Amino acid sequence: MSVQSVGSPLAGGAPQWSERIKRERRSPERGLLMPPILDIVRSVVSRAAFWDRHPLKNRGFGLIYDVARDITWLQDANYAKTIGHTKDGQMTWYQAMAWVKSLVYWGVPGWRLPSALNSDGTGPCIGTNCDDSELGFLFLVEGKTDVTGIHFTNFDGSAIYWNSTEASETEAFGWALTGTRQGTLLKDPFTPQEFGPPPLLGPVLAWPVHDGDVSATILKRFVSVSAVRLGLIRARTPEVPPKPPADQL
Repeated sequence: MSVQSVGSPLAGGAPQWSERIKRERRSPERGLLMPPILDIVRSVVSRAAFWDRHPLKNRGFGLIYDVARDITWLQDANYAKTIGHTKDGQMTWYQAMAWVKSLVYWGVPGWRLPSALNSDGTGPCIGTNCDDSELGFLFLVEGKTDVTGIHFTNFDGSAIYWNSTEASETEAFGWALTGTRQGTLLKDPFTPQEFGPPPLLGPVLAWPVHDGDVSATILKRFVSVSAVRLGLIRARTPEVPPKPPADQL
């Protein structure tokens, strides 16, 4: 696995995390009007490759599926900036939570921020060896073992990524790539505080994740739409209830 990054702390400790620029043109906002053939082929092939035992799968459509955790990451690690939601992708925890909740990608809703809890629901862990949270597992476990050529784009090695897990009324958990550390920060880290945590050392970003294999839902939609357009099946028309008699209006 490799990332498009700037000064990634993982590049030195794990050679497979090489700095590489790989931009893929895709427009999820175009919906189902223009089937992306390359993405469909990639998604199908990744399922057919039964010999591939690596945990991360490129499902096409800008999606990376984590087999071990059964979750799907956006391949774009700063999608909020890519689509112009914010100028640089930075958001407070409140803004990040609201954005992922409203996000619809290739027609699929239900996105969320990663969890800081361990896979068994314990924690959250604080420190540099938090390898069982969702982001920790991605970087500290799979990032060191998966060398299948998986690429994340718009990756910033100095970033802090929000978790959905709250620490208190004013703080939430985040995952800092500098030092690969999980800890807490103010939910609004951009407001100057007289007393509080030290200044941030990198941008604070949101990386959407979704439960399950999202690409399966997208593929089914494309197959259904294509079948309708080719006349293989008839499109369903909504049933209109009969109009009641005039004396019942």
